[in-house]
Amino acid sequence: LNATINKFTHATLEKRSDTKIVIISKDSNKKIDCNSLSDLKFDGELDIIKSILMLLKPNFGFNLVTYSDVQPGSGLGGSSVLVSAIIGAFNNFRETKYDNYEISELAFHAERILLDLSGGWQDQYATVFGGFNFIEFKNDENIVNSLRINEDIKNELEDTLVLCHSGINHDSNEIHKDQRTQMNNEEQKKYAELSKDLSLQMKSKLLKGQLNNFGELLGKSWEIKKKFSSKITSPYLDNIYKLALENGAIGGKLLGAGGGGYFLFYVPSFKKLDFIDFLSKNGLVVESFTFDDKGLRWWLTS
Repeated sequence: LNATINKFTHATLEKRSDTKIVIISKDSNKKIDCNSLSDLKFDGELDIIKSILMLLKPNFGFNLVTYSDVQPGSGLGGSSVLVSAIIGAFNNFRETKYDNYEISELAFHAERILLDLSGGWQDQYATVFGGFNFIEFKNDENIVNSLRINEDIKNELEDTLVLCHSGINHDSNEIHKDQRTQMNNEEQKKYAELSKDLSLQMKSKLLKGQLNNFGELLGKSWEIKKKFSSKITSPYLDNIYKLALENGAIGGKLLGAGGGGYFLFYVPSFKKLDFIDFLSKNGLVVESFTFDDKGLRWWLTS
């Protein structure tokens, strides 16, 4: 169960008349300059960008510039959004365009197969399709079910959610590696089933507009998620969460793999301003957001 918000990663692609490739990452302040695609090697420098270029195999030279609205390690699916944005940019130059499922699969393959980065499928599908979705992951196929949520419910949910940076970033790859190891344990599999059941309950509460119940379930999902790996939380993060509950939040969770990045708290509207004031006084940065329904988009400029 996921939703997309108005935090974006941007990829600007300019076709060249030669085979030269120039890649500039504004977020990491790094640049790669080479004569052709065959010169690209995995060496720890912008490998996430190289991985999708190696899959797409463009037959022309280009200048590629990327930048993001959020910092790396935020828990907002940054690497998947970056890869998807690059695919979208190259899609402009394809006669037969990739559809949303194909783009999601390519993004997954670049991260999880080529780079062997641990993690799930959800970030790629969420960012490409956009909006509120309930996604079913099966052995033979993945299905994105778009949720038709009443506009009043969506507005109220937007008003009751508080996005707050924890003050530390995380390494989702290491957390997911540890989590994958732990999943061999029968008790961990039980927690995974409980988590899956909670997503069904949360979908139901969301569609019906029972948002306080949704907020409570958000907190329950966090309590279960913490059991997947010892790397997901820390005394520092637990203290932030404890204080948040004591000062108006009904529930919440760390977004993404955990270990840092952003907290998302559910706070009734009449308590929200005091809650934000409390977070600010404790040195935590709150960021405003709105839901975004469009997902990945690409366009040509003249």
